[in-house]
Amino acid sequence: MITSLKNITLLLSDFIDKICKGLTILIVGILVFIVLLQVVFRYILNMGLPWVDELSRYINLWVAFLGASIGFKYSEHVGISFFTNYLPKQVFRIFKLLTNILMMIFLCVAFYYSYNFVATSRSITPAMQISFKWPKASLFVGLGIMIIHLLSFIFKDLDDYTKDKLSVNSKEIS
Repeated sequence: MITSLKNITLLLSDFIDKICKGLTILIVGILVFIVLLQVVFRYILNMGLPWVDELSRYINLWVAFLGASIGFKYSEHVGISFFTNYLPKQVFRIFKLLTNILMMIFLCVAFYYSYNFVATSRSITPAMQISFKWPKASLFVGLGIMIIHLLSFIFKDLDDYTKDKLSVNSKEIS
């Protein structure tokens, strides 16, 4: 049961990660293009494009939250491992699982409130005249992706823990 959940969440996590990487590369390319376009218009043609500053801010939000989810997938965020390096293997596994469960609680609460943050948004952006829901949705999407990655971590840890317990128990029996 846990192995199948681990496999499903791992496949989903990997699939979403590939989409995030491609999307992040694409929107960073768009960001570079529109900022260069603004430089050309402002300093060569002496007329700025009013929507570029606003769009670049919103694209930066999407890059930040998609990038955060990619970094989360590969455990690239800052962590303090000084104390955990000295824990015994079984204690470390339990500590890691509890830490992941606490992170899941935090991410789910933040995900819930980010949904309300997006859903209750009624205003429009000044220059582009689009709903503020689009830039705010980056928080909701980024947290949702992190939850999926964290689920795959939790099921992998549980699967590894149960397999290790079974192998330890079978060695004790023989």
